Amino acid sequence: MVLTAGIADSLTFGDNTNMTKQLLVSSAVQAALMNAFLLAEIRTGFWKDQRPVTHGQAWEGVEVVVSTTNQVGPAGEWKPARFYDFLNPEFTKLHEAKLVEIAKTVKPAMTFKALKKELIELARIIGGRMTDKTQEPARVYRGNNRSDFDVIRTVERQKVLTVAGAKANIDAAVANVKKTAVKKVTTATPVTDAIRGLTVKKKAAAPEDGVTVSKTAAGATVRRVAVKTAVKA
Repeated sequence: MVLTAGIADSLTFGDNTNMTKQLLVSSAVQAALMNAFLLAEIRTGFWKDQRPVTHGQAWEGVEVVVSTTNQVGPAGEWKPARFYDFLNPEFTKLHEAKLVEIAKTVKPAMTFKALKKELIELARIIGGRMTDKTQEPARVYRGNNRSDFDVIRTVERQKVLTVAGAKANIDAAVANVKKTAVKKVTTATPVTDAIRGLTVKKKAAAPEDGVTVSKTAAGATVRRVAVKTAVKA
């Protein structure tokens, strides 16, 4: 581990019980970033004017400590007043080089791509999403500083709640929809019955020359052929 004198002095390792206000981080890189740069950006820099207006005061007297156990996050009688997105594009666009420079004092081969993982984890630690190095980060929502906020810590439970919530919303929506009965169409309709009752009259063929067609009283058809006149010799 290579450290400059100033940043090396800012790192603290210990049993995590010396101070009443500590932030337990998971790596020396995170501690160097907080002490050498991010604390100042939170209180008087990039996040200075963000809500709540007193969020910077919560950091007064906080010691950043590299945790020697699996526990990470705020320790003692204090709590950050807001979440800080250290990968905010507006922030990293201005300070990417500075962040990498500080990280390289701890890990000389550090790149910004690798540094992103450290910044993401650090933001989760400060925001309360990560309290143990060995556990998956908890999923939180906006307004996670409410006293009644319930943190969902497992992906499986979140899926169950999501499906159950969606089903409840669908059931509630369907309950308010007016149901309309649909009459089943059958083959025996007035239209088809009328068609079946129709009598199709066939047009009689034109009589042949010399043939007379007539009907008797009984309805029989009689064809009479005219007698041709004999030709005299």
